[in-house]
Amino acid sequence: LMKACSHLARELVIADGFSRMSKADTASALRYYLDELIRSDNAVQHGGDLRIVKGSDKRGRGDPIGDVMYRDGCPWRKDPSDCSTPDRPGAAQHGLHNLVEHFLVAVEEVLAKNRPKDANFTSGFRDSPRSLAELARADEWAWKDVG
Repeated sequence: LMKACSHLARELVIADGFSRMSKADTASALRYYLDELIRSDNAVQHGGDLRIVKGSDKRGRGDPIGDVMYRDGCPWRKDPSDCSTPDRPGAAQHGLHNLVEHFLVAVEEVLAKNRPKDANFTSGFRDSPRSLAELARADEWAWKDVG
């Protein structure tokens, strides 16, 4: 879902026809997949949706997903107390979910700034000549088109 959102956001900003969808359909597809990403993330974290009964926040310490994604620190690093990177110096105490949240905010901003002003979100994007499964693999076939 993140990869589909990334490619759709790119298409919405550049609008070069790479996805073979109109700008309105691209915005609709981005809204749909962003909502699905938020829904699935909430289900993994909290449970109660998408056939996930008990989310990571209810499993406590020792749950690998919860420890890596939602709790403070970075248990995969030598120094698990420091999650900062050169491009994210403020992430010193946060798990990976902090990066997911930044991604969601960025995609929402792309959608708000670049969707057609008069467009309503529709399901027309599902009739696109290129399936969204292909779009999620766009980096693979984009290089084939170049080469």
